Amino acid sequence: MFRDPSSIPDWFMSTKISPKKSSIHGVGVFAQEDISEGELIERCPVFFFSRQTLKVLHDAFDANHILGDYVFYWDSKSLAAVLGYGMVYNHSKDYNIDFRKVKSVPCVEFTANRDIKKGEELFSGYYHGPLAKDITFDDVGSHVSSGRVTTQWARTQWVKGDD
Repeated sequence: MFRDPSSIPDWFMSTKISPKKSSIHGVGVFAQEDISEGELIERCPVFFFSRQTLKVLHDAFDANHILGDYVFYWDSKSLAAVLGYGMVYNHSKDYNIDFRKVKSVPCVEFTANRDIKKGEELFSGYYHGPLAKDITFDDVGSHVSSGRVTTQWARTQWVKGDD
């Protein structure tokens, strides 16, 4: 896809955003100026790998691999590493940006789901399934919750074929 320059899609990163230290979790992405609801914030290229990769890493190191906390589920066979700031947005159950997979490009687009004021941190909702409001992330990024979603359960989702 990238060998032919005419096939390279127009990647986009708004000049209205910037990474900074976050009081929530390490580094986050912040609005440098006001962002309007529906505004495109970023269009990020992705690269793919098999869902089995994270299981192999876990088995090889007998521990969860940090990559598992940052990838996006793409389809029944693939995970995607999202470039740009795509893997930097922190999680909140009250997220202010939405993302969508664009399979034809392929890329992930992030848009504001409400007006965002200058200085606000941009948050994504990492999980959009039935337990979305129950998921939080501890200081190392692992999926934890009040008994409903566990690290072990979340890790099993790496290799499942369900989207």
